[in-house]
Amino acid sequence: MRRFFPLTSLLLLEKRLLEIPGVGPKTVAAFLGEVGGDVTRFSSANKLIGFIGWHPKISESGEKKNLHPKMSKKGPSALRASLYMAAVASLKHNPYLRSLYHRKISEGKESKQALVCVGKKILSIMYSMLKYEADYDPQRIFFQFEKERILT
Repeated sequence: MRRFFPLTSLLLLEKRLLEIPGVGPKTVAAFLGEVGGDVTRFSSANKLIGFIGWHPKISESGEKKNLHPKMSKKGPSALRASLYMAAVASLKHNPYLRSLYHRKISEGKESKQALVCVGKKILSIMYSMLKYEADYDPQRIFFQFEKERILT
């Protein structure tokens, strides 16, 4: 059962989510429209990623193994599309997500696969911000990236 939020609280959530560089009003509207303001119905950000269909679809039978699984694409396609476009925009506006993208490319991922990884990161950031009622803080979110950059 979906819970409905008053308009004022949704506007506050929208304002909070718009703090993420590269995320625009259309992405936030798609997120709030599909997920709503209550992310507690998902026990983790990974469950939310699975809800929108960004987990691999495993199709194996006997000895036949699928070496290149496809995305399941179950769930809201409009939200997937808007998160993908936010990932593209964040390459220009968000240095932390840009470094994540370049790291995935250097690991051998294709460009679109790396953009999906950035989109998943955006989604997990949005989930965390709403679950813990926190503002966008790149030092807290990208602590591991900072640590790696200092060590190299």
